Amino acid sequence: GQRAAPVVIPPSAPAISATVPSAPLPAVVTNTVPRPALVALPGGVVQLTEAGADVATPTNTRVVPIAPLMMGRSEVTVGQFGDFVRGTGYDNPHWQNYPCESVGGAPLSWQNPGYAQGAESPVVCVSWADANAYAQWLMRETGEAYRLPTEAEWEYAARAGTSSRYWWGDELNPAMASCQGCPPPVPTQPAAAATLPANPFGLQETLGNVREWTCSKFESYASDAAASCSLLGEGARAAVRGGSWQQGAEALAATQREAYEPYRRNAWTGFRVVQDLRANAAP
Repeated sequence: GQRAAPVVIPPSAPAISATVPSAPLPAVVTNTVPRPALVALPGGVVQLTEAGADVATPTNTRVVPIAPLMMGRSEVTVGQFGDFVRGTGYDNPHWQNYPCESVGGAPLSWQNPGYAQGAESPVVCVSWADANAYAQWLMRETGEAYRLPTEAEWEYAARAGTSSRYWWGDELNPAMASCQGCPPPVPTQPAAAATLPANPFGLQETLGNVREWTCSKFESYASDAAASCSLLGEGARAAVRGGSWQQGAEALAATQREAYEPYRRNAWTGFRVVQDLRANAAP
């Protein structure tokens, strides 16, 4: 197929779009690429509850309706992200100013995160901007509406109809996740994608393994930010969910949230994509 033009985010860009364009998707796609394996999620509602010092109010609860959608069965892999980079010549100039963080402090990249990885390893050392660029490329190549999940969609998917601390219950089950203090021995890297047990929705590695970017701006649940994708300008932070192999069990709880600058990268944060069925149905 026709080679896609290089995707380069200029250093001066004030914001990056994480939303699905309102224009109709292309009727004819000239170059299809391997898609991440997707799982169909039914519509429903999720109750978001927050507590802590890093929010405007000590406790907030919001019930968010979730439309049916398709979500990646697991995190985007090194092989899939590599297809994007090779196919576009993608190079983010912000990588120089936002080196990938690691436990050892060595300069790392998505190709070399400080441990041996294969094509099925979840890609890490990728920023919110990189994750959105991958989703937008996948949308252009396939004609299907890919994007990052909203924070509300992410929690709905991770909970899979449960109300417990983890989707499997309130007590840590070492066989279900990868984290510090999960299975002995202590992990020194994430598990390969789609290898840990699936939750009731059929999604794998939602809790632990690598944390996942959402398309939502990190704000108190008193706002509508968790239910939508946002443009992140100077000083804004994106919501990151799920805990990781490098964190303790407390970070794996379905309610736990973290806030990251959109260009920040480390060796324990990756992402998964969703396919927006409403956008696919647009004329």
